[in-house]
Amino acid sequence: MGVYHVMGLGKNPGVVTVPLSLVYILQLGQALEIEKAKDFFKSSGELERKGSYERGKGMVEAVIVFTSKETIEGTVLNSCQSKWFGFGFNRGDRSYTLESVYMKFFNKLFDYFEEKFGFRPKEFRMFAVEVNHQDFEDCFKKIGTTLNALKDKEIWGSIIGGSNQINIAILTAGAYKATVSRYYYVFQSAQNLLEPEGIEKPSRENLNEIVCETIRRWQELPIFNIEIGDLLKKINEVFEGRKKVNRKEIEGVLESCGFGKQYLAKLRNFLVFKDDTVERTHLFERLINIWGLVDESVINFSEWKKWAEENTILHEIQIF
Repeated sequence: MGVYHVMGLGKNPGVVTVPLSLVYILQLGQALEIEKAKDFFKSSGELERKGSYERGKGMVEAVIVFTSKETIEGTVLNSCQSKWFGFGFNRGDRSYTLESVYMKFFNKLFDYFEEKFGFRPKEFRMFAVEVNHQDFEDCFKKIGTTLNALKDKEIWGSIIGGSNQINIAILTAGAYKATVSRYYYVFQSAQNLLEPEGIEKPSRENLNEIVCETIRRWQELPIFNIEIGDLLKKINEVFEGRKKVNRKEIEGVLESCGFGKQYLAKLRNFLVFKDDTVERTHLFERLINIWGLVDESVINFSEWKKWAEENTILHEIQIF
């Protein structure tokens, strides 16, 4: 099973194509036994079987973008172009939709890789989830429910596309269940470009150099995954019917979750310590309320798809 990429999307389609182009360059490098590309995907996928190497590590299984209704409809998309493949779309063109630009770009990219290198990446599915991009709670509810449903999948989260509300929701929801294994971002000043700026179209002559540049351009946030949501929920249960509890009760919760007493210092944004008593902060209570928005009954991909369709927020983008 491959990687599920989740990300926000605003008015520039390159938010999706640029990082995925880098992933596919590294997938190509991996297939051609370039060690730096293989190392990039070393932590992805299932554990290696003795004496074997999983050649498909890190392959893209699905892409889920969170965006506005207007972006899905294509009415606010900015003009874009691909210098690699010599095409573009102008803002306001009737033929300009998310489906048209992504279908054209990824089919051309896959065809090119197959023609020049004999390597065709696995086709992936793409979904757009409609959110109110200016409403953090709406974003969190939909993103949190999505990540909870995909908790048994390998998830990579891009945190540079779309609104601040979307990106903060991805980070907060990811921390809630520790579901996202990689948070990444790729900076691009030429936002109209569909491929990474400053990187030539791969060829057999330049591929090693391009793999090195790709890894240099790819940035990750070193976030350590701790299921803070479950921890705070258990602490909240200790407070049931009370405003204050004894410090030792909190220490007991930490120990039951595998944390030592020294972890208390990391909870000072959530708890106020006064001698041997502990109170909850406003942030603690706000997080508990926000996490209550997540529909935890949606526990797998098929149930998530049904949930999103019933809420009329899911749009599958046909690419292949």
